[in-house]
Amino acid sequence: MQSSGPDYDLPLGRRDGLYFATRNETLANLPPPSFNRSGILTSLATKNFTPTDVVVLSGGHTIGIVHCTSFTDRLYPNQDSSMDKTFANNLKTTCPTSNSTNTNVLDIRLPNKFDNKYYIDPMNRQELFTLDQDSYTDQIQD
Repeated sequence: MQSSGPDYDLPLGRRDGLYFATRNETLANLPPPSFNRSGILTSLATKNFTPTDVVVLSGGHTIGIVHCTSFTDRLYPNQDSSMDKTFANNLKTTCPTSNSTNTNVLDIRLPNKFDNKYYIDPMNRQELFTLDQDSYTDQIQD
């Protein structure tokens, strides 16, 4: 898939590990999508990420897909007040229940293009994850 993002050659495989991480190890080291700004910052600070690093890393949410269960806590039982109503209603079409097994694109406008729209969506209150909206609303600073 072409994503229109930066392109550079990168050798395959990690050079800093002696073994492959298991699924459980990977999940244990990633903050869950339900974390708010404070939870993400605390979690990633243990890995030496600054608040600026977290905002930049979160920009990766401009491309890819996500399972509905990763964000339906913002839709059900009550809609998160920081989410645009039309945006939420459109998401409910794809994710009709809180335990839907469906997926949704992370970027509703240009889902297959690596761009800076991730940083614009919070101004329109159109972010899937609590962290992404909080990062804009709370103006994270180092």
